[in-house]
Amino acid sequence: MNIGENIKRYRLKAGLSREKLVLKCRGEFSSSHLLSVEKGRTKNPGVEMVSCIAEALGVSVDTLLGKKFKPKD
Repeated sequence: MNIGENIKRYRLKAGLSREKLVLKCRGEFSSSHLLSVEKGRTKNPGVEMVSCIAEALGVSVDTLLGKKFKPKD
């Protein structure tokens, strides 16, 4: 999954509309920009946007990025 798909998945899991997520992020971006990210039209939404979304959704940035770390041996 890409970052946009992950954002949408966790947003829906939290029961939030795009507009409500934007409000939780203090309007730092528009709902149309969020839609563009979720649809994959904006590939690199920016650190500030991703960080704010992660905080609002209660997940880590790594989770939104789809990172899975393996412990070092």
